[in-house]
Amino acid sequence: MHTDNVSANPEFVTTNAKRALPLLPSSARLETIPALKAVIPARAALAGFAQALKQSPISGIAQDAFSVIESVGALQMQGEALELTTALQGCEGCYASDSLARHIATRQMSHENLSGEPVGSTLALDLAAALAGKPTSIRRGDATDVSCTTADENRLNLSSPTGAERLQVLLDNWHGFVQSDSGDLDPLLMAAAANGQWMALRPFSEQNVAVGQLLTSLLLCEEDLLPAPALPLSLYFSRRSSRHWQFLYEAVAHGEHGTWLQFFMTAVAEASIDATTQLMKWEQLNVKMRDVMKELLPKEPTPELLSVCYKPSFGLAELGESGLARRQTATAWMQRLVSAGVLSEVRLGNHKRYINNAVLSLLAS
Repeated sequence: MHTDNVSANPEFVTTNAKRALPLLPSSARLETIPALKAVIPARAALAGFAQALKQSPISGIAQDAFSVIESVGALQMQGEALELTTALQGCEGCYASDSLARHIATRQMSHENLSGEPVGSTLALDLAAALAGKPTSIRRGDATDVSCTTADENRLNLSSPTGAERLQVLLDNWHGFVQSDSGDLDPLLMAAAANGQWMALRPFSEQNVAVGQLLTSLLLCEEDLLPAPALPLSLYFSRRSSRHWQFLYEAVAHGEHGTWLQFFMTAVAEASIDATTQLMKWEQLNVKMRDVMKELLPKEPTPELLSVCYKPSFGLAELGESGLARRQTATAWMQRLVSAGVLSEVRLGNHKRYINNAVLSLLAS
């Protein structure tokens, strides 16, 4: 592992004539007093979100929705034009884009298999292939074989390291860093440093940004900081794109890690607080939804039906699984809620979706 060898062996991998990408810094250089102070509120907010997510009566629904939000943010960071509202209206087989469908499926699969395949370069390569929908390999070392992503990256000239041998040195260094004993370094600082290094390294020919964000989510789960990879951290970064890339660039190119670490901790804290607030408001909306359904529907809704209708969007198939097996009955019941303005209808391809207007508005804000 090369993590602690920067001072003893200051090997740099040149990104161009003026800038170089160093190996990851030692724990001592990352765990400064300002960085550790920034970790405290971030850890507290993240713990609050994790606890709220686990204890929520809509835990499963909420995890799915926040996972979609996080996937949208990651793909936006990679340069894909995705609308959050449209994404939340989708379902398996009818998401706004093939890449979003792959990202959501890959997020779920990788989390389920995390105990058998820990975060590292092997998992990263598997994720890249799954997200691309085709075999992917470590690039040859030529920066020209990296797919360009966002305008912010180009503006900041975050060019990737060149030279296959030197690229492998950096990738091995990153792999050793994330697989080292996190007891030697606060796990949030580890995740922040690993995320920044990955974004600069970009070892694959494509999908580097989306893979990097998913790896960060999985690291938080691996460190028992989250019960699921569902913190909308990428959306926070996407909405503050210029600052994100600027602080990241200052860290990896100039060794100014303090600003990046504090920005990352602020992102974790604010994303956690925002998501927790949304979850609490969502639960309150569900109480109102239950009362409205009791008033408008011919029969008292079952817990299974309520659970479906609490989602930001759902289809007739889900209503069938909740007990409304007859399509005609399900349609008639939902039409009552549509007429009352509680739900709206959209058609995505061949799929009719019912939209919970209040929940969709809340989650897309």
